[in-house]
Amino acid sequence: MKYVITGASTFAVSNMGDDAMLACMVQSLYREDPDAEIVFIARHPSQEYDELFGIYGIKNLDHESNKAAEGRIFLGFNRGDSGENLLEIKKYIEDADLLIFGGNSIMEVSKNTFLKGVSSYCSTLAILAKFCGTPYALFGLNIVDPIRDELTKEHAKFLCENAIAVTVREDVVLKYLSDIGVSTSNTVVSGDPAFGMEVDETIDPVNILKNNNIILNTDKKIISIGYRFEYWLDDENLFHKNAEKIAEFIDLIIESFDSEILFIPNCTYTQGNKWEDDRLVNDIIRSKLKHKENCHFITQELNVYETFRLFLLTDLHISNRRHANAFAVMNGKPFLSISISLATHMSALLDTLESPDLELSLQLEVDSLIEKVNFVFSEEEKISSRLLEKSLLLKVQAQQHIPIIIAALQAQEMS
Repeated sequence: MKYVITGASTFAVSNMGDDAMLACMVQSLYREDPDAEIVFIARHPSQEYDELFGIYGIKNLDHESNKAAEGRIFLGFNRGDSGENLLEIKKYIEDADLLIFGGNSIMEVSKNTFLKGVSSYCSTLAILAKFCGTPYALFGLNIVDPIRDELTKEHAKFLCENAIAVTVREDVVLKYLSDIGVSTSNTVVSGDPAFGMEVDETIDPVNILKNNNIILNTDKKIISIGYRFEYWLDDENLFHKNAEKIAEFIDLIIESFDSEILFIPNCTYTQGNKWEDDRLVNDIIRSKLKHKENCHFITQELNVYETFRLFLLTDLHISNRRHANAFAVMNGKPFLSISISLATHMSALLDTLESPDLELSLQLEVDSLIEKVNFVFSEEEKISSRLLEKSLLLKVQAQQHIPIIIAALQAQEMS
């Protein structure tokens, strides 16, 4: 069959968590349908992504950068736009057996308006699919805050109730949808799709370090760090305050545990908000460190599989990035999850893993943060075993998103 997939503007923007969900989707489609033809509507179509995932990319509705999008609506709808992307999108959706939206299709990190914003993007393509008679589904839908904007609520109701199936990450998504009057009769909880990604085990993480001119002293504890600046809050003063706290925390970790620190960026995107690139965030933290000689920084752009394999090297990962923590778990490693502003983004993952004790708040004094690290190391075997067991269950669950959607498509075709 022919499938068109798209990621609510989130896939293929050098975000490893989103690309893990993409990998799970594509791998699952090929397991269910080995002869599948998969067209990927992407912000930046590239041969590299096509080859990495086994897909064919075409241009979506986004402009090439935030700067190019200033004062404009979706590409193709502005006076003077060629509209070539619209014609190509229409051609492939019209020819497809199924359109699949992945990830955060209903999101309010930036405001949704007419032909602008994440839920507007998905709604526009869903309307086109309805005109073409092509069914669509929502894959791995995640909502991390109550939906407040009236237009987003309308998008949510339209998208979910017209889909042949909606698979969601966690139970809390059902509550968020029900709270705004959206029917969930076609909705199934199937876990975080990132846990369903299969990875080539021949990828050598040591070679990745060598390519970044890094040699770790493996006689010491290796602690990896992944920190994101919540750029949507538009509060650089808070970020620099937190960066100071993190640098102080890391210096004390090095002094307390005689450890090496490896900074692993989980997003290296450079064509949106500058703070989306974790390497820039890491540079700020590095400037505030005392013990720079014990700290190592991945600076190359890696793909999702390479990034994932780096977690084999760590003894503990500390991050406010949900999927960086998931990668640690999938590699059988413990983590500490730094809280962020999005209400259930991290807490829902901790609940799923039955690990609320692994939450870390930067509101704590640095000595209290160190006590958390000491707790993890003192209970390392027990925690790692618990997390790995949950991870294997989540993998099985995550690989059911696509079978659920395919079953709904087959049921529709038979009706």
